[in-house]
Parts: sequence; structure tokens; C-alpha cells
Amino acid sequence: MLRPVSFACLAASALAAYSAQGQHGRSASDAASLAFEAASVAFEAASVKVTASPDNGFNESDTNPGRLTLRNVSLRWCIRFAYGVQDFQISGGPKWLDHDRYDIDGKAAGPAKTPELRLMLQSLLAERFRLVLHRESRLSSGYALVVAKGGLKLKPREGAAPAAKLIDPVSPFRNVRMTGLASYLGRSLRVPVADATNVTGVFDFDLGWTPERGVREAAEAMPSIFEALEELGLKLEPRKEPLEVIVVDSAEKASEN
Repeated sequence: MLRPVSFACLAASALAAYSAQGQHGRSASDAASLAFEAASVAFEAASVKVTASPDNGFNESDTNPGRLTLRNVSLRWCIRFAYGVQDFQISGGPKWLDHDRYDIDGKAAGPAKTPELRLMLQSLLAERFRLVLHRESRLSSGYALVVAKGGLKLKPREGAAPAAKLIDPVSPFRNVRMTGLASYLGRSLRVPVADATNVTGVFDFDLGWTPERGVREAAEAMPSIFEALEELGLKLEPRKEPLEVIVVDSAEKASEN
């Protein structure tokens, strides 16, 4: 059963976040403004329950207009979705951040779209999990996606096409921008990958490599991904770049509600 979201709890969580960061030069009015903003983007009603039969290898999400449905998700997964970051951008937090699984339902007051639902989930995490976090910029080892010495071997697509979903590397990639390819490579290799190609437009191509599971296995698969990118006139160059990181200062296990 969905229950109303407590704006008072959201305000308290927002103020706690500023306290955890040692203020960082923020004023009391700044904290009050953040608390008001958190309350203004909250779900009208929401439910958080411990997953009855957790499966560490499976989760489900659905974002219909005005509703968010999550099944068998960890708090880390929720942070990643709510803040639009990747796993390697989340630091700190309790040990159960990855292991405890929850079913979450949220109902907005109107036909909210995915970007708004993400903000509402941020508010819900602050209320139900007492989640306190802050952002930091850290220098991180990763890669830059650049055009290879022989030049790009792809031609931009002509005409409109449906938006691409880069999920399965064995399938053909369609209507893909270089920024999207870099983001996909970062998720697959679990390291930051920045688009430094300066190439515009969208492209259709095949990228024939098989990612492995786990950081060590992914590293062993690197030669194959290097070769696959070279066939497209692209390559990955090792670089250290500033990376925005979400640091989890504290969180509590959500109770049944």
C-alpha cells in the first residue's frame, strides 16, 4: 500500500546533508532552500518493501508517466538511477548497500516523466533510507575515445531513426552518437570513458566484441575491444580525468511501509 511522503522528513534529511558536508560555506538559507526543493519534487505516495525472494542477478524497473516501479533493487542501484551516475561513480556507504533488495513503488501527483521521477526518487531515498550524500570531483584513471590515426571509418546516418538503446554489444548499434558510445563503453568496462572525438552526428555500426563479467575479466577483454574500435577508426587512449563522484555519508535500512 502506498503511503503519503513526509515533507518534514525530507526537510530534515536535506538539512542533515549540509551538516554532514561541514557546511562547505553554505548558509542556513541555502539549506532551507534545498529542503524546500526536495519537498517540491516528492512523490505524492510511495511504498518501500524488502523483496520477498531476492535475486542478486535480476532487477526490474518501469517508468510509466506519473509512476515508478522498481523490483529487487539495491540501494546502490537506486542511487545510480536517481542521480544518473555509473557504479564507479558511487563511493562509501554501508556494506549492505549492494546486498539488501527492495521493491519500490512511487506515484506522482501528475503525469511526471522520467527526469522528474528520478528527482522524486532522490527525495524518497532521503526520507525512507535517511540517505545522506555529497558530490566530489576526483582525478580518476580511465580512457578517452578518440579518432584513430587513419581517420574515422564511419559515415553519419542520413534521416531520422528511433533512439538507440545500447544494451547488447552483439547486436548492431543504430542511431548512436559518439557521446553515447563513450558512455556505453564506460558502463561495460567499469571505468570512465570520455568522448574526445569531436565528431558530431549519429551512426550505424557493428561492434563485435564480447564483454566479460567482473572487472578482471573485463580488463582481459580489452584487446578485443581495442581491435573492434580500430575497425571503426576509433581507439581508447588511457587518461586521467576529473570524475564527479557521489559519496554516501550515511544510510539506514528502510523499514517495511
